[in-house]
Amino acid sequence: MKKTWKPIVAGLLLLPASVPYLIATVAVLRNPPNLPQEVGGGEAWAPVGLIIWMPFALPLILGGIAALMRKAWGLAFIGAAAPLVLTVILSPWRSTDIGTAPFFDAATASVRILVVVYVYVAMVAAVVLLILSRKEFVGRRSVGEQLYGYHR
Repeated sequence: MKKTWKPIVAGLLLLPASVPYLIATVAVLRNPPNLPQEVGGGEAWAPVGLIIWMPFALPLILGGIAALMRKAWGLAFIGAAAPLVLTVILSPWRSTDIGTAPFFDAATASVRILVVVYVYVAMVAAVVLLILSRKEFVGRRSVGEQLYGYHR
């Protein structure tokens, strides 16, 4: 199998896309925000940043590493797709959107828009590149390959 640039580019798109989520996690840990009065008011619990943002950052990091190594296609694909799915599922709760991250308080609107657009475009592009380069991955086989004996 000829190796192409697609998995490498997918990995290089996913790793920087995780940075805003990591920054948001650290920002909430260091300086917990105040909750609105309708949900009780007062200072938020500091580890809530881990609960809100790490389910987005961790798959991106793991997927990016798997894509760069061309190992475990399923992990790379899920790492790219899971944050997109979580964003759609959790969209009624706008606090999980990266555009509402606490580090954006001092940023201009154009910086916020550029970061948000980059994160989502990078995830979608990585998913497409990973689908197109499926056969380049070695290592772990999918459940279907394992059960039904499909070999490349």
